[in-house]
Amino acid sequence: MKLSLTLKINGEDKTFTAPFVSGRAYRKIIELEEKELSGELKGLELLDAQVDYMVELYNGQFTADEYYDGIPGDKVVSTILEHRNAIIRASNKALGLDPDPKLKAEEKNPPKS
Repeated sequence: MKLSLTLKINGEDKTFTAPFVSGRAYRKIIELEEKELSGELKGLELLDAQVDYMVELYNGQFTADEYYDGIPGDKVVSTILEHRNAIIRASNKALGLDPDPKLKAEEKNPPKS
């Protein structure tokens, strides 16, 4: 699975790729979801943890500040969720599980934010 993300940095669009998604990246998704559901993380703390996850997913090719400053405001959360869903879909597909019907439409178009 190859993911990509475009951020505006210094006035220019810069595209980053994550050609390899590790098992640790999948584990981190589960960890964040558990912390969100338990109420351990919420609001800005949750958002910051999710943005830090994106930075880790892309192996530090950009910073959290570059993510916040370089992505349109209406795509801050949706981009994170698109990446999360793509990783979960790939894992489910590998297990032979049928993906969530809501996610099937995205299957043909992985995140390119």
